[in-house]
Amino acid sequence: MPYNYEDTLEPWRVAVTYGAAGDEEWEVVEGDGGGRAPAADSKIGHLILWRLRDYTGDNRWEAVDAESGDLEVIVSAVLGRSGRTGYSAAFEKAVTHPVGDLLILDRVSLD
Repeated sequence: MPYNYEDTLEPWRVAVTYGAAGDEEWEVVEGDGGGRAPAADSKIGHLILWRLRDYTGDNRWEAVDAESGDLEVIVSAVLGRSGRTGYSAAFEKAVTHPVGDLLILDRVSLD
């Protein structure tokens, strides 16, 4: 990540687990056609998320653009492609109060 934007753009890697130990909702009942499920609470993948902070003094669009082209494409739906401050018209129409930090889902990987 570009050093200049560490306060604005923060990467998160989150483990995806199957159910939780002792959680009956996730247990597979014999003969239900579900096949063999992973053990409860076992890691089955991960998510890559980015926290895009507001009010850091940095241009959020520039921070995302400096990180990756893929992330830039995702964020363009929220910030618009103009590079202006604020949000895209479609995002402002869909979200009642579009203010503050954003948590952006970048990648999902399942084993």
